[in-house]
Amino acid sequence: MGCCLEGVINSKKKSRVQLQYKINQEYNDTQKNNNSKIQNLQNSHPFKDEDNQEVANASISRRQSKTSSVIEIQKKQESTVLKEQGNNFFKQNKFLEAIKCYSAAISLFPDSVYYSNRAQCFRQLSNWAEVLKDSCEAIRLDHENYKAYNLKGMSQVMLSKEMDIMSDQWELFNVQGIKSMQKALDLINEIRKNQDFQLISSIQTNISKANQILNLKRAEKLQRKKNKSKNLINKLIENDNSLIIDRSEIENFLERKFQKKDQRPPDAFTCIFTLDLMVNPVITSSGLSYEKSLLEDHVKVNGDVDPTTRAQINFKKCIENKDLKSAIQDFKSKNIDSEFSTNYHQITF
Repeated sequence: MGCCLEGVINSKKKSRVQLQYKINQEYNDTQKNNNSKIQNLQNSHPFKDEDNQEVANASISRRQSKTSSVIEIQKKQESTVLKEQGNNFFKQNKFLEAIKCYSAAISLFPDSVYYSNRAQCFRQLSNWAEVLKDSCEAIRLDHENYKAYNLKGMSQVMLSKEMDIMSDQWELFNVQGIKSMQKALDLINEIRKNQDFQLISSIQTNISKANQILNLKRAEKLQRKKNKSKNLINKLIENDNSLIIDRSEIENFLERKFQKKDQRPPDAFTCIFTLDLMVNPVITSSGLSYEKSLLEDHVKVNGDVDPTTRAQINFKKCIENKDLKSAIQDFKSKNIDSEFSTNYHQITF
């Protein structure tokens, strides 16, 4: 009986062992099958640790970009508030306080207008070196900032006044200043369609002042050269008794050598309506040029006819005479206009 029972128990144990072995075998086969499928999937769609890192980095980058955008918007808003504070100080003639506000705004959000506003403050304080620095930066940020071009031109002309008169640098600086102010006028014409009449008038006046400074300083330089030549010749005569020269002949020679050119403008440079030099000449279909604003007034009153030939014209098709405009500007830069002062040191903006 005992032996039979033990046999049964051993038989059951053996069955359980066989059953467990079978289960383990099936489990292992299943795992192998799953691993094989996973391997096949990985082979067909390889994902590496670097890929996971790239995904993570892209996600971080998007979050950082979004955060950065929010910060930039906040900075711009804060800078706008500071700019308005600076504008209020400027209106109260508190230029140093305005400069501090514009500087703070620039540190938050560099903007062309902020630089040109600060340059305007430096202009009021006659700090022309800083005006030039800020206006150049304003132009770098916005090539259409015509106020910055005007400020740049004024600063170049004012700085040229203090340069050595016998050097060529001051003249180059002055001429560049006139070109900068002319660029401001061109931009106003292009962007604002000549609507800012007050600023246009102011810039035109500044250009006239710059031309007068240029011509007065040129005249002084010419006179110095003349005096230097005269002194040198006199010294040579005094040191050499064998030289017999009539001093009046020396004077006549120097007068011819350093004589001033005829300052009368050619008729083609003047407008038939005012007989003044034209500023914005336009050419009609008849080939004649007139001051743009005055021709427009003429057409409004008399219709689309040429003031000289009476031929039919279309004012809207009249184009800017750039060659004539350039020639007039060159003439003005080489001839003295005594409208403001005979002492260029007294001329300012």
